[in-house]
Amino acid sequence: MTIEHSELVSDEYSIPEEWKFAVKDQAEVKAGEVLATMDDAKIVAQHGGRVRVEKKERKVVVSYDQKEATTYEIPNTARLLVRNNDKVEAGQKVAIQRDSFGEMVAEYTSGVAGEITGQRSDAMSEPGNPLVFILFNKPGPKDVQVYPE
Repeated sequence: MTIEHSELVSDEYSIPEEWKFAVKDQAEVKAGEVLATMDDAKIVAQHGGRVRVEKKERKVVVSYDQKEATTYEIPNTARLLVRNNDKVEAGQKVAIQRDSFGEMVAEYTSGVAGEITGQRSDAMSEPGNPLVFILFNKPGPKDVQVYPE
């Protein structure tokens, strides 16, 4: 199961009075690109992204999409309990695994609240392949566990 986190974040740069803006509003910049200059001195972007220039406030804001993905191994013998577009809460069961006698051997829970945006239906998928994709806004607990029963 893969849980993806995507968040729009911004870096703000204060530009001193005597410095000149080196970028235009709404421009795309790469990490290390010059935002403002004064003689040989430079202020450079820490991350690539879209620029917002606020000349009255003497600042440049670079906004970019920060993405993280965490993958949890769930065997292909697990049964999914969720469907596409289902809303899930942190701690909610998303899959269970049973042995050949029908006894539950493990349950898998979501570490975050979000929405199921995709699921794997290939019965021949390899172990470790993502089974469910959850779109969410806030990071969840760092230690999401598999709980054997």
